[in-house]
Amino acid sequence: MIAQMFRPRSFVGLDIGSTSVRVTKFRRGFTGPDEVVCLHEDLLGGDSREASAEAISQRLRGLFEENLLRGVPVVVAMPTHWVFSRIITVPFTDPKKVSQIIPYETEELIPLGLDEVVFDHTIIDVTEGESTVLVAAVPRDRMTQYLELLADAGIDPVSMDLDSLALFHFYRYALKELAQDIVLIDIGALKSTICIVSGGKLRVIRSIMMAGEVLTRNLVSHLGWTYAEAESEKHHLTVPEADDGFDVSDPASKTLKAFLGSLTAEIQNTMRAYETASGLAISQLYLCGSGAKLKGLSSYLTQRLDVKVVNSLDRRFEVAQKKGDLWNSDYASSLGLAVRPALWGHSVSINLRQGSFSIPHRERSAKQKSWMRLAVGVVLVVGIGFANFYVDYSIKETRLQTLKNTLRQDFRTAFPEVISVVDPVQQGRMALEQAKKRLEVFGHNDPAAVLLILADLTEHLPADRALEVNELIVENTKVKIEASTDSFESVDAIKAALTNSERLAEVVVSDARMGARPGQVRFRVTAVVTAE
Repeated sequence: MIAQMFRPRSFVGLDIGSTSVRVTKFRRGFTGPDEVVCLHEDLLGGDSREASAEAISQRLRGLFEENLLRGVPVVVAMPTHWVFSRIITVPFTDPKKVSQIIPYETEELIPLGLDEVVFDHTIIDVTEGESTVLVAAVPRDRMTQYLELLADAGIDPVSMDLDSLALFHFYRYALKELAQDIVLIDIGALKSTICIVSGGKLRVIRSIMMAGEVLTRNLVSHLGWTYAEAESEKHHLTVPEADDGFDVSDPASKTLKAFLGSLTAEIQNTMRAYETASGLAISQLYLCGSGAKLKGLSSYLTQRLDVKVVNSLDRRFEVAQKKGDLWNSDYASSLGLAVRPALWGHSVSINLRQGSFSIPHRERSAKQKSWMRLAVGVVLVVGIGFANFYVDYSIKETRLQTLKNTLRQDFRTAFPEVISVVDPVQQGRMALEQAKKRLEVFGHNDPAAVLLILADLTEHLPADRALEVNELIVENTKVKIEASTDSFESVDAIKAALTNSERLAEVVVSDARMGARPGQVRFRVTAVVTAE
């Protein structure tokens, strides 16, 4: 929320088509409604079929200057058919791990080397243990060409998205409350863009090179019209609700039927492929783009695709519009681009301005921040920092006291013989050192070695001799025994028995003497423990 406060409130969405340019200026409203300004500029004139890069730049420059759009951050779309894009699944949910693995996954998906493309990715869904990721890569020469065209018009976009994702941003802003499962279709001049949304999440994006231009060329070819005549007459054609409604004796109607049959088949195949893979059904359709203005097209697609067309949103933005053209479905993509920053943190997004094509941070700062925002930002940061420090200090102090109490309780449990606990850490270290010294007696801190020595003594000491062990010491590699028996002969027998042990060497008997009791001989035995 704080980051949103310091982002620019106004953005321009720029949708450059093959025959026209559509621009939407969007301004976020804090207390009132959002503001939307829609503008368009035709790129073709007369019988021309394609606008040159110079002509596009000139039209863009004039459009931005006439409508005072200079200085407003611009978001532009990269045509999907220029981009290598894939939706993949990776076995990670941590965004950092996803970012680390994406370059390797991208290298396998595109026919170019990573040094020849600019790529970005966005996580579109997260399930248990895995993430669904949209990856997009564009050749560097395409990126250079596109940015040069915009630079000639005096436009330096802050972000470069996909035109298919622009439809999803539009859905998030305008259609989310109306439908959770829907296919959005933008029929333009050269291409048609498809975006499938299910459960409110992006599922499929696709661009097919079949749109209004194809129908115009077919009319020129089959009817002998000029390009201008075909383009004009195309808008007067009416699409019947069913295929049997076309007049096959009419060349124009026959041409229209063939075109719509191919277009509908592509859309239907895309929908059915998704529905088969997911087990879900898409039952709603939103149609936009200049090619969607064919009379009766909505009813025709409803019948052929077995979907319900979402009601027109033409009146949806009346309150927000202050000037410019009245909003219609032609502006869906440009509006989607313009509102993308307003959906920051809540929507998937791609920005292909990466690496050497990215805008330096200092340049973005100069464009987006004023001294006033900076001053307010500093105050907020200091306030938040102080609050964070106080909360962090309180949490750490509470945790420290809890740890101290727990440590004292654990110390008393581990060392019940210590009555006074002053410094449990230091006292614990001293107790451990003492325990280590005691353990060193048992074969270099290995109590199991003592058990082996005792077992060996038990095995080799003669059972027929009286023996009373008064003291047994195992110190490093030496074994010392102080014991008593009934005679000096028994002492010799005990020594001989210990000498036969493979574990003991250098068995020495010393200080053998008569004991205080009659028939008692006291003696000491020293031996060395050999290595196994």
